[in-house]
Amino acid sequence: MDGSETMRILWLRSPLLTAMALVLVAAAGRAQPVPQAHAEGRGVLPQASLPVLYDQTANPTISGYTSQDFTDAGGISDPFDSVAADDFEVPAGQVWSISGIDLPGFFGSGSPGPVDTVAVVFYADAAGSPGAALCSFAGVIPAAQVSGSLSILLPAPCAMPEGRAWMSVQAVAPSMPNGQWFWFEESVQRFAAAVWQNPGDGFATGCTTFMPATSCGASQPDFSFLLRGMVLSDIPTLGGGGLALFALLLAAGSLMLVRRRLAR
Repeated sequence: MDGSETMRILWLRSPLLTAMALVLVAAAGRAQPVPQAHAEGRGVLPQASLPVLYDQTANPTISGYTSQDFTDAGGISDPFDSVAADDFEVPAGQVWSISGIDLPGFFGSGSPGPVDTVAVVFYADAAGSPGAALCSFAGVIPAAQVSGSLSILLPAPCAMPEGRAWMSVQAVAPSMPNGQWFWFEESVQRFAAAVWQNPGDGFATGCTTFMPATSCGASQPDFSFLLRGMVLSDIPTLGGGGLALFALLLAAGSLMLVRRRLAR
């Protein structure tokens, strides 16, 4: 028996060695994730029927930054998991009910997609950075996808009071075979600069917690997105006395509703 035949028998009789070989083959065929990429153009966002609450898509670029939870077997890509977030403002006197998000994005060169699910979190503002989570949604299947641009319908509306708030969106998909997803950037900054984190520091940026994306290697200050839903209240001139009256009327209405239900 020659040496090659002996080695072949050893491989066949060793499940551990066989498994290691398969991992090495998979890793060799897998492109290592990168933090930023450029697209040839911007795809058209899927159409949605919900009213627009906030639109941050007026200053488009063809560059994007990654925001993805890689679900490859064995956690081989976990060090590259990252999350991007950007802020917006609800006008004074308003409360928004956010039900949908339009998100311009794309897949890296040669990546077929799609996004399996997305994770969406809305945060309160904490001195110009994401603070406490106000609403959190995991495992959301996009309602539509067009070349990496996503139309997302939330499982439940997120009530957002007036003032500054933040939103993060993270694509969830394996790098093999789906590929890497990128969130399109905006060339003009609105409010605070967008932030980004890569807890495992696989990209060696040092941004293991939320930091301004431009300090982590992003070429643009913001991300592109559009929020959809309804304005629950629009009372910009109530003042203190008006707010007390509004609360009294709301309490009275709630009491009447309870009495009607008890009378049935």
